[in-house]
Amino acid sequence: MAAKPSSKAKSAGRKSAAAPKAPPKSHAVGKKRRGKAAAADHLRQAVSRNITERKIARDRIELAAEVLQILNQPNDLELAIGEILLVVKGRLGFDAVGIRLSQDGDFPYFVQDGFSDAFVMKENSLCLRDEEGRLIRDPAGNPLLECMCGTVLSGRTDPNKPFFTEAGSFWTNSTTDLLASTSEKDRQGRTRNRCNREGYESVALVPLRSGNKIIGLLQLNDHRRGLLSVELVRFLESLGTSIGIAARRQLAAHVLAESEEKYRILFQTMAQGVVYQSADGKIISANPAAERILGLTLDQMQGRTSIDPRWRAIHEDGSDFPGQTHPAMVALQTGREVRDVVMGVYNPRTESHVWINVNAVPRIEPGDDKPYQVYTTFDDITERKRAEEDMRQMAALPLQNPNPVLAMSMEGQLLFVSPAAARTFPTLSAEGLRHCILADWPSVADALRRRSPPMVRREVAVDGAWYLQIFFHAAELDRVLVYLVDITDRKRAEEAARKAQAELLDERQHEKEHAEAELAQMRDRLVRATRLAAIGQVSASIAHDLRNPLGTVRNAAYYLGRRLPKDQPEVAEYLGIINQEVAAADRIITNLLAVAGAKEPVKQHVDVGQAIREALAETGQAEAVRLRMSLAPEPFMVRADPDHLRQVFRNLVANAAEAMGDGGEIVVEAARDADGDSIVLRDTGPGVAQEIRETVFEPLVTTKAKGIGLGLTICRQIIEHHGGSIELIDEDRPGAAFRIRLPRQ
Repeated sequence: MAAKPSSKAKSAGRKSAAAPKAPPKSHAVGKKRRGKAAAADHLRQAVSRNITERKIARDRIELAAEVLQILNQPNDLELAIGEILLVVKGRLGFDAVGIRLSQDGDFPYFVQDGFSDAFVMKENSLCLRDEEGRLIRDPAGNPLLECMCGTVLSGRTDPNKPFFTEAGSFWTNSTTDLLASTSEKDRQGRTRNRCNREGYESVALVPLRSGNKIIGLLQLNDHRRGLLSVELVRFLESLGTSIGIAARRQLAAHVLAESEEKYRILFQTMAQGVVYQSADGKIISANPAAERILGLTLDQMQGRTSIDPRWRAIHEDGSDFPGQTHPAMVALQTGREVRDVVMGVYNPRTESHVWINVNAVPRIEPGDDKPYQVYTTFDDITERKRAEEDMRQMAALPLQNPNPVLAMSMEGQLLFVSPAAARTFPTLSAEGLRHCILADWPSVADALRRRSPPMVRREVAVDGAWYLQIFFHAAELDRVLVYLVDITDRKRAEEAARKAQAELLDERQHEKEHAEAELAQMRDRLVRATRLAAIGQVSASIAHDLRNPLGTVRNAAYYLGRRLPKDQPEVAEYLGIINQEVAAADRIITNLLAVAGAKEPVKQHVDVGQAIREALAETGQAEAVRLRMSLAPEPFMVRADPDHLRQVFRNLVANAAEAMGDGGEIVVEAARDADGDSIVLRDTGPGVAQEIRETVFEPLVTTKAKGIGLGLTICRQIIEHHGGSIELIDEDRPGAAFRIRLPRQ
């Protein structure tokens, strides 16, 4: 029999039944330790994630810096793009990368690394062709491009689809899943799907832009899934902008080089001799025709001046032709062109004089009044001079001569008209000195008296035909013999050659100026893109680190405000200042990110007047600032992205309100013409300081105590993405005025 429990035991049993038994102390300690371990693990994960994000941001900054360094080097385009591909492939670890560039309407691979030869051969051309292999074109005559590359290059992307971005890129982490879940309509066109058949899962296609024009495409492929993210694609888009600008710059340089090559070929092959002389008269260059005509090599000519006695230059009458009066020297001295000067120059190869007809043209830099160079062109007229001598001799046999021959007295009386002259000029005998071929006879006669030998040569036009006319005073016959030869064909050929040469020179000059202007624009854009890319990369990496503590400060201020007694207004005022400064810092971060991640506009109809009123209201200065608008028509509707355009107006209105201080007036004028829409916004403040007017749209330029000078940079970036322009305009009135131009389409 079991022993009965004692009363103490019964009491304990009742107490135990009434209240649950407390857990052992060791159990509570273990639970607490597990909680701390979980918190520590969470902290380690957060720290690890933060370190990873920082490393990714640092790697991308370094990659961007490497790419920009390559682009800023004076390398060949293919070499530079090849280096960039290797850097991108190495840094990002993709299996295959490539860049397509525009060529005759198609976009073949310019360079690639990692794709198989069979892949490149099949996918090199994107043009759609019919059954007979002919290109299929759109209504504007442009070749139609197929596959997803063609969709991106044609700008047919839809940003509402998750695999397209607002900047026009395509990306997917699984081509297999994409093809299974979408249709060709979703994908904006027919796709060949070769990337998927080759086993590529992660694919990114990023357009290369120069301004608003797509000039190529950056392609990244990998057989693994999940290598891409929104942030990485945006980073690639920023790289694509820099590559596109640099590629356009290099292509412009190539066009300039082709133009210079065309000029070089013309210089080397033209029949006319060409010699370039520096400001001191020394020969610095000559073409092969000049070497042939003058009987000297370029090495023998270089360094010679016109006053060098070895030229043995003579006039038509055989007298010396002083070097200082040579056409090139006269052009350098006067700054004016010298035309059609005939001179004889000694040719050491033939050991005789060669006769040349010379034209000298000075070259003057804009803004200067003295030539820095002169170029001389000359034709070899030796054969013509010999023919003239033959004419003079043949004039002694006028009846047998097939060309017109006349004999005159020094007083101008016609003594003889050959049969050929009578047939060619039937009114000559009746008109005498009134006939056009004998015009200005007194001057001719005077020249014959003064010249030795007594000969005058000139060209005359008669009823659309040209004649070489030679007057020779034959003293032994006491008469003037006049000999004429039809040179119409030669004159037409010379005129055609002169016109062709002038057109080629004008074309080269135009191409050179156009290419130089485009190169300057490309340089400016590349410098601007480099700055913005640097700002963007830095801001993207620090935005997270800055916004988190700002959020903490904002929340702390809110908490203190809720707990603050109502009898402490000074503390409430300081909390308000904290909130204002936090908001200002947040706006700076927003502007930094706006510069870094500029998005392509989604255009809609926007009411300009309404957008400006909303912008003024957001500044909190609507009561202090008067707004006056003159819009024609009203409402004034433009095609733009509503959010982007409101941001432009918000920045301009905020700047104006801050500049005017305690109040003032903002005037908005809008007008429409055939070229587009124009919006002018001016204020009555002190205006923009003269020292920053040229750089006011550059990043980090400001004279304000607060802010970092990105507002106007963002305005320009947004307006240029719309295909428009923004400028600071000069006006004869106080205040600042900005003009925005937007295209109608």
